[in-house]
Amino acid sequence: MSMDYVNRLIQNETYLQTMKEIHEMEKNRIFCHHGFNHLLDVARISYIMNLEYGFGFEKEFLYLCALLHDIGRAQEYMTGVSHAKAGVTLARQLLTEIGYPKEKQEVILAKVADHRHAPLPKEGVNRDNFFWFADKRARNCFACNVAEQCNWKLEKRTLQIEW
Repeated sequence: MSMDYVNRLIQNETYLQTMKEIHEMEKNRIFCHHGFNHLLDVARISYIMNLEYGFGFEKEFLYLCALLHDIGRAQEYMTGVSHAKAGVTLARQLLTEIGYPKEKQEVILAKVADHRHAPLPKEGVNRDNFFWFADKRARNCFACNVAEQCNWKLEKRTLQIEW
């Protein structure tokens, strides 16, 4: 299976510069970071969930969603605008720069836009909420040294390994 667009993205200068900015801005952050480890964890968990539940998404699509979902963090730190909102604008630019088909971009941009505020799944994982689920499960709250200071609600925290 081809990962051409994923590899174009991770070699894109704008993408790499933005990821570097996020890294610099989070250097002294005691809580979870939003670098490549987190992004790849989200990609892999969403891919596993996709396979286990039979959702039928392409692997490359899920990796692009994961690699782009927090791309607006630098803007959020600098301006206060939601990283999901800022991320849609930058993700659109990046997808265009790497030549990703315009007709497929909106589905990725929707995942970037709603990855933070999808409602907590009340009846388990489904096709609409699994990416949100993967993002939250890509945190190792069960092993966090600063969990007592974290403002995440207990129901959002990853307290066991599922995927």
